[in-house]
Amino acid sequence: MLKPTSIRAIVLLLAVCLALELTGLGIVFPILARKLSATGAGIETLGLSSIAFSIASLLAAPLLGSLADILGRRKVVLISFAAYVLAFMGYYLAASGKQFIGVRVFAGALTAGLMPAALGMISDISPENERGRWIGIMSGGSSVGLIFGPYLGGWLYDHWGLAMPFITAALLSGLALLVAYTLLPETHYQRLARQHTTIQNASASNSTKSQIQPMLLNWRNTSVPVFSLIGLLTISFLAFFSWAFIEPVLPFYVYDNLGWTSARFGLSLSGYAVMLVIGETLLGQLSDKYGRKLVIWLGLMIHSAQHIALVSTNSFALITMGITVAGLGEALFSPALNAKLLDISPEQYRGRFIGLRNAANSLGGLVGPAMAVGVAGLVPAVSIFMIAGGVLLASAFLVLVTMREARLEGSTTRPWQSSIDLS
Repeated sequence: MLKPTSIRAIVLLLAVCLALELTGLGIVFPILARKLSATGAGIETLGLSSIAFSIASLLAAPLLGSLADILGRRKVVLISFAAYVLAFMGYYLAASGKQFIGVRVFAGALTAGLMPAALGMISDISPENERGRWIGIMSGGSSVGLIFGPYLGGWLYDHWGLAMPFITAALLSGLALLVAYTLLPETHYQRLARQHTTIQNASASNSTKSQIQPMLLNWRNTSVPVFSLIGLLTISFLAFFSWAFIEPVLPFYVYDNLGWTSARFGLSLSGYAVMLVIGETLLGQLSDKYGRKLVIWLGLMIHSAQHIALVSTNSFALITMGITVAGLGEALFSPALNAKLLDISPEQYRGRFIGLRNAANSLGGLVGPAMAVGVAGLVPAVSIFMIAGGVLLASAFLVLVTMREARLEGSTTRPWQSSIDLS
């Protein structure tokens, strides 16, 4: 295991690169609806683009997670950053809704491996009983980009027009690619080098077979926690669905119904990001100390504050407060859920397990916008916010009734031999 100073250096470097990337994402998020309006498209196209992105990510995430296990984490990270550069420019250059959807497919397919690879790096270098802490520090540091990104995107649009937000986002992604290419080390090979292996004595055919087999999960192997994995993926799916269901509706709701400016919408999202950064950075270790189950449940409950605010008031201040508090909820449940998933993952499958969580999120990102597009003309936006909040609370209830806590220290069982009992 690496020294704490080496672990900290790699985690902070990851956080810096991801912060640059998330700044770009934050910049373009409040502008996407403006871009589609300029092409004559509307909420249906935005919803379909989210569906297309999610399908591509759903299909690509497990594969890219596997490649991160086999080829190394660093290569997958670099591919993702390069794809973001092209995607941001593609969003701006898209002349129609169909072209915009095509760019979203490209982005979903080639960026789906970023978080599996980044979290794989954390699992490579950190001990299990400190995993929540380091995931929280990486996530919190990277989420700094979401503080400035949404407001900056709205400000750039209001003052410089449609092109500047997308160009700025592409430049920031390019900088993240440069920093990662120059400074980020490969961590997976360090772990492999420490493992006992007899591959050098194997025949050429056996060597080839040993490289191909890890691409597939051996579900008959008792070290693969199928039911535990299904439980966590279901919780992750429901939590992500609750956001994806309102995502195509929210920008048009605040612009058309509430009369917000792009800068005001960006400011409300920045409040979310501020709380996300503070929470992930300072509270990420709570699940190491008090257990994953309690922290995941509490985070999901707090995360519902944004839905409650959107349903109950039209006040900019109160809605912004609700969105901000919701950021604290994500700061609690997301790192804890990732840490729990890594806890139950056999070492050789960690990238794939995180890739499966991304696939579950992508499935939520597929079903959510599809349902939103289907009901957008039939029910008011407030009803959509209410349904999404109910789904989020259902995911919190699922945590209580299905998840069993496994001790992280002093346990005589392997971390993947207990966690969730769905029987």
